[in-house]
Amino acid sequence: MIRPLAELVAERRLASYEAVRPQVDACMASLAAVGVRAVTVGSYARGPSSFGDGSDVDILVLDAGELTECEVYARIVETIHPTPVDLMFATELGQKKTANMISLSRPYHLNHL
Repeated sequence: MIRPLAELVAERRLASYEAVRPQVDACMASLAAVGVRAVTVGSYARGPSSFGDGSDVDILVLDAGELTECEVYARIVETIHPTPVDLMFATELGQKKTANMISLSRPYHLNHL
């Protein structure tokens, strides 16, 4: 049986998303446990239809709490490795860009605010 390419791509994207989901959830819980407020943004936050084999997970740190940027990064890498990550800090982006990025996230990814 020949299947449409769009169906195959959708299945592959879902598989990629589901493969990293436990790591992302563990990462976000780990950050929240030490007082770091962060959200996922970008293709992961948009869901399986946007997340593919070559995608990375974009994490926006809203408040690092008592941790340094290096400590936040180390904690993220511990829980999400080997998934590639782009890490951004709201303090470096400014309020307007931060607000825009948050508005493009799904509500599920805002549960640590």
